[in-house]
Amino acid sequence: ISARAKKLNPALGDYWEARLIEVEQAGKIRRYITSLLDSKTYPLIALAKLYAQRWDIEMCYREIKSNLQEGKHLRSKQPDLIYQELWGVLIAYNVLRR
Repeated sequence: ISARAKKLNPALGDYWEARLIEVEQAGKIRRYITSLLDSKTYPLIALAKLYAQRWDIEMCYREIKSNLQEGKHLRSKQPDLIYQELWGVLIAYNVLRR
């Protein structure tokens, strides 16, 4: 663990255990590192599918932030209006994707 991570969270130990999983997805070998160590509770294929779905979601968020917002910040200042603005962006994103 880096000194910076240790400073941010003193409860972190000096070592972490991690699990490396490797699966073939879409003709490519994908590797994921996870802290979900129990292979019975978190089977390889199911876990790999979840990571792939999460990656797709992260890429959608990236697309929303870069393309739809074009680097702009949210204009709203009040919580209700921020919520409304975010919903508008998500709806626009889904309409454009379809």
